[in-house]
Amino acid sequence: MPQNDNFITRGINSAVATAGGAAGSFVDSVGTGISGAGRGLGTSASNAGRGASNSVNGYGRGASKSVEGLGRGAGKRINDAGRDAGNRVNGAGRGAGKGVEGIGRGVGKRVDGVGRGVGNGVTDATRRWGDGTREYGNGIKDRTKAEGGRSQTARNPLGLSK
Repeated sequence: MPQNDNFITRGINSAVATAGGAAGSFVDSVGTGISGAGRGLGTSASNAGRGASNSVNGYGRGASKSVEGLGRGAGKRINDAGRDAGNRVNGAGRGAGKGVEGIGRGVGKRVDGVGRGVGNGVTDATRRWGDGTREYGNGIKDRTKAEGGRSQTARNPLGLSK
């Protein structure tokens, strides 16, 4: 095997290992952050009324956008790392460089998709928590015959009394 082939192989292996490790670390840290955020949001939502449910929905949308942004940022960094590795290897062989860049792009797109999926999950969960809080508040209003409007929810979009 010529010496340049060994150099190309080491370069490709190093680029793939770096991209894979970065993606794995990123996904682990996102999961830890979402678990902590979910516990905090769930506790707040269970003790709050209508105003708290709006806050929970707002936090969920913010967390969703943050996670999606993190996924996109990590995907771009992995794409850039793949492109840089491709450029370095390109002197030894243009075909090998394109292969490494393709690997980087593929990993980046998958990380971007994971970030978007996790963000959508956070948004959906907080929307359900907010609806539950509003349902609970409406139930208290119904049982105590309190005056004033009821909150709209997914199960009762018009906010009608029971």
